[in-house]
Amino acid sequence: MIDISNQIKKLRIKKKLTQEDLALLLNVSLNKINNWENGNEDPDLKQLLILSEFFGVTIDQLITGKNRADSNSYLWYFIVKKWWVIFPIGGFITWMVNIWN
Repeated sequence: MIDISNQIKKLRIKKKLTQEDLALLLNVSLNKINNWENGNEDPDLKQLLILSEFFGVTIDQLITGKNRADSNSYLWYFIVKKWWVIFPIGGFITWMVNIWN
């Protein structure tokens, strides 16, 4: 799991903002931004909502650094590209169940 402090800093740098710029844009103190990025303080729920909207990410992405949609897209990729593995196994399981009933 990525530390939220690193994620905030990474997203801020990606937008080419200084801590001062981010503090002004979010209407919080520079000290608050500094504390978030240094891991001395975590944003509360309201601040997480504001940060996620500002950076265009979900709160989950903000906290973990992972995009859950990527995991789901891999599942769909596997189903679409590897369907030939899924159907024979499913057919075999169905056949085995029918035999034992």
